[in-house]
Amino acid sequence: MAQVVFHVSGFGEFFGVKNNPTEILVKQLKHFLDTCPLKPSTTVESTTVFETSAVSALSSLAELLQEHKVSERASKAKIVFVHLGVHGGASNFRIETAAWNEANFGSPDQRGWSPNCQPIIKKYGDTSQCLKTKLPVDFICSALKSKGYDVETSTDPGRFLCNYIYFQSLHLSSFNATESLFVHVPPFERIPSDVQISFLRDLLGVIAERVENCSKQQDNNNNSTPVDIVNTTN
Repeated sequence: MAQVVFHVSGFGEFFGVKNNPTEILVKQLKHFLDTCPLKPSTTVESTTVFETSAVSALSSLAELLQEHKVSERASKAKIVFVHLGVHGGASNFRIETAAWNEANFGSPDQRGWSPNCQPIIKKYGDTSQCLKTKLPVDFICSALKSKGYDVETSTDPGRFLCNYIYFQSLHLSSFNATESLFVHVPPFERIPSDVQISFLRDLLGVIAERVENCSKQQDNNNNSTPVDIVNTTN
């Protein structure tokens, strides 16, 4: 059975949001999983709160990837990075299908950087280009809806730090054999924290089940064409 290893991140405070719900969710996750565990084949390896600045968040992400290379180099574990961000205007959960090659911060990040309509990574071209997650977001969204959650897919993660770190994560995943996903959560005033932590646990469970099933199909096919978990509807 394939081992699925998650690295889960949120953000700390930023302009206008002192108590970031994603920081709280990330800090509570492992304790919550002690009482409501995932399958034995699924592990949450790390829970990280990124500083809400481009340079610090990217550095933290790179460190996590380096640790993955060291700890998982000889294993067949499937590595998935799940990033969380708060959407102040949302009333539901939003699973982001893509990130855009544009940094256009409406206000400075925590270290004062405030880019204006500039490419995040120049090799991808101009700001109209995007990178898409290879995870099957429509399947994930449908499975979570069936569990009673108010969730939808989205193609617009904004152009602030959420989009920035998602684009960088998808870029890094493209040559590190990892997967990345970004999910926007609403403020706790709209969906309470107990519902949100349950959602996060179930999100990880749904992703892990899908990844494991695809891995089993690949094993069954032996040397035939591998089964890809790309969602071709994205």
